Amino acid sequence: MLSRPPPLPSQHAPPLTSVVAERIVSVIDVFITKCKILPILDESLLPSVDDSAFTNLLSSHLHLKRSYEQALEYENEDETTTLYEELAESTRNVIYHITKHPALQTQLLAIANKRNGHNNSTTQNNNNNNSKYGYASGYGYDEDEEEEEEEDGEQTYSVFVEYLSHLRHYLYLRLATSVEDQRMQQEKVRKLRALEKRHIAHAKALETKLQVVNMEYAEEMAKRDEIVEALEADLDVISHTAEQQNRLIMKESKMKEKHHKDTEANLKAQLTRRIAKLKEDLEGVQNSNMEMESKLRKRKIKLQSQISSWVMKYDQDMTEKQKEYDGIKSQYDKESEQLQKLNDTFNEIEVEYNTIMEERRMERERKKAAEEELQKMIRATLVIQTAWKKYIEKKKASKKSAKGKKGKKSAKKKKK
Repeated sequence: MLSRPPPLPSQHAPPLTSVVAERIVSVIDVFITKCKILPILDESLLPSVDDSAFTNLLSSHLHLKRSYEQALEYENEDETTTLYEELAESTRNVIYHITKHPALQTQLLAIANKRNGHNNSTTQNNNNNNSKYGYASGYGYDEDEEEEEEEDGEQTYSVFVEYLSHLRHYLYLRLATSVEDQRMQQEKVRKLRALEKRHIAHAKALETKLQVVNMEYAEEMAKRDEIVEALEADLDVISHTAEQQNRLIMKESKMKEKHHKDTEANLKAQLTRRIAKLKEDLEGVQNSNMEMESKLRKRKIKLQSQISSWVMKYDQDMTEKQKEYDGIKSQYDKESEQLQKLNDTFNEIEVEYNTIMEERRMERERKKAAEEELQKMIRATLVIQTAWKKYIEKKKASKKSAKGKKGKKSAKKKKK
């Protein structure tokens, strides 16, 4: 049985750039659809389809299929050849009818996908059971061998369809790749190969360095071994000397131990006498402490009663203070609300006041600008009037001078 192909990588499919490529991909899609539908053309499909024409075609197709299988069993070559041709023609008719009815095709594809999913899960469970109970291929029970062969056939067919889907995917990518993209990919591969060569050379150089380092390490380890041997010899000498010193120290320690034991006996007798005296003192102190404890217990009881009365008084005072505080807080909340309302009112009035003041300021500026403009116009008018008057006077003066010159000329003519 064919092994399943690896899953397709999830990537965005580029659009096709030619009509021929689209035609090729559509032909492959139709072929994959036919391959998915062919394994499910059996008797179990008749109740689930409502198309009467398809049901009739499928019934006749299944009848031819059974006849062909019987002819194969009886090994009748002539009848087998005739039935094979009729069965092929019937298969083409059924597939043609399915392709001409998209709704029927969609329904059959859904059934095929459902069966493929069920067969995959059944095969996985069978494999798990075989591995669980120790059965391998070629061993175990031989029951339902025909059903297993049919399931293997369907499984092989579904794997074949998956391989066709992979072929369609890679063919689609090849058709969608332009010449420029192919050149870019080849350039990337060339760069990757050059980079790989550089990495290999670098790895060889590193291996050479590693060998040199290993040799240096071996030499260093040999030197260190020599040092360790010398240190071990020194250590033997030191251990022999230490044993001699240890014997001397043990002898001295035994003498000191005997001296300490004698001193300890004397000290123990002294401490015994002191302990007896301290016990007597302890009894006296305990008696005095018991008397003091009884007095302190009485005082404690008295203080507890006083504390209880103080606590009750404190609770009463705090209850009154709490009521007073609650009243003040409620009054404060009311005044806070009034203050908030006054602040809101003040803010609104302030906004109106600022608006009015801004309008008044703008009005003053406008009036001031109008007055300045009026003053400029008045000054300009005065300047124009003055200039006009001077011009009139100058014109009159020029006319008088012209008349005087004409009178003089006429008098001279008369004298002549």
